[in-house]
Amino acid sequence: MPVTSVPVGEYYCSDDEGAEIYLDLDASGKVIAELRKGDIVNVTRVLCGWCGVNIDGTDAWIPLEKLTYAGEGIELGSGDINGDGIADDVDLGLLNNYIKNYNERPEGISTLRRCEIEAADINCDGYINDSDVLMYLMLICE
Repeated sequence: MPVTSVPVGEYYCSDDEGAEIYLDLDASGKVIAELRKGDIVNVTRVLCGWCGVNIDGTDAWIPLEKLTYAGEGIELGSGDINGDGIADDVDLGLLNNYIKNYNERPEGISTLRRCEIEAADINCDGYINDSDVLMYLMLICE
């Protein structure tokens, strides 16, 4: 039976129930965080069906079966978070959801992929915040 390689990189939580993130490589261990369906984590290593991630500065583990590889990042235009070719109210909604969840979720768990975060930084200051929301509003209302 051929050995298949599991890539490292960004993964979506694809399980309808979400996924628990464990401190140790063992489902009976301490749960340090939880993923909701659609949340994104950066997998740095894969071992025996488990994905290694970093949550709030702590190495942790998620069962691979709960995740789906997001693929390589893509080039998105400024403001075009969803990749449909225009910056519009849909992108503004994604931006607002990201900002809302940013402070509620542990570091290492996101609602946007890295390439989407780069597109959301419409004012190019390196931060996703209310300044970007204002820029979206000005863009959309033109």
